[in-house]
Amino acid sequence: MRISIRAVAFACFLAIAPSDALSQYATQLGSHPTMTELVAEFGRSPVPNRTDLAGDWVNTTVVNTEWFLTGRSGADHIFSDANGFRRDDGRLDWTMSIGIEDGHVVFVSTTTWSDVERSAVAFSAGGEAHFSKDYGGDSAYQYRCRMPTSKRILCIIDKEPPGHAIEFRRIR
Repeated sequence: MRISIRAVAFACFLAIAPSDALSQYATQLGSHPTMTELVAEFGRSPVPNRTDLAGDWVNTTVVNTEWFLTGRSGADHIFSDANGFRRDDGRLDWTMSIGIEDGHVVFVSTTTWSDVERSAVAFSAGGEAHFSKDYGGDSAYQYRCRMPTSKRILCIIDKEPPGHAIEFRRIR
């Protein structure tokens, strides 16, 4: 039997998600966007201006399709908390500080499950922000990001069909 890296990544997310909150997320699924809705919103969203990205952000939504996780059809796996996912001790699970260093945009990810990670941001010809995040698998995930509003960053894995998305909300 071959184990999917995606399934392992999702299992790791479940392990790091606040245990007391998972049942809360399950009851709220109807009020949070599916992957189809996120992809549509992503397509309508403007590309980010380099200076608009600057600030501190918290991860508020993670969506994975069943196909992305297992290669089978099924409902999307949606986790959302408008205030950011927290550990039992109250620490935010994933924050990202975005700044400009030597003229380049840099995403600095701080998570409770890994070391601080710095990702240089590249901008596509169309203006999307691209960054990578290493979850400890075979290779880092590559994300394409847009800003639906000045307080939200929506990032979709740079793979077709998109099966994984994350969203951040500005906290400073």
